[in-house]
Amino acid sequence: MGQVAEPTEPKLEGDVASDKVLQGIGASRGVATGRARVILDLSEAANFHQGEILVCMMTVPPWTILFPKAEAVVTDTGSVLSYASIASREYGIPCVAAARNGTSLIKDDMLITVDGIEGTVTIED
Repeated sequence: MGQVAEPTEPKLEGDVASDKVLQGIGASRGVATGRARVILDLSEAANFHQGEILVCMMTVPPWTILFPKAEAVVTDTGSVLSYASIASREYGIPCVAAARNGTSLIKDDMLITVDGIEGTVTIED
């Protein structure tokens, strides 16, 4: 007779794979490490600097002004067809979408690594 497999819980987008790794959707290929900048409203755009990693809930076309400065993008919501994902691919920068709680777990100036292939965001410090 066959053996009964132990039930396992599937890993969902936005799950915390560990206390330092967020799991989302790899939405634009590449890997980047840099300092995070959490932007919750476009009125905070002046706080975003060249080479930072944009961490936000979502983006819409007016947010495009931030992409040329971004080293990578992390969003709480979205998919491979969301605006942030498409814009990231156009700018050639890594993007992880649907990292559900990224804006609450990641703080400004944290060193993070965004893996747009595996869909992970690793908090380095």
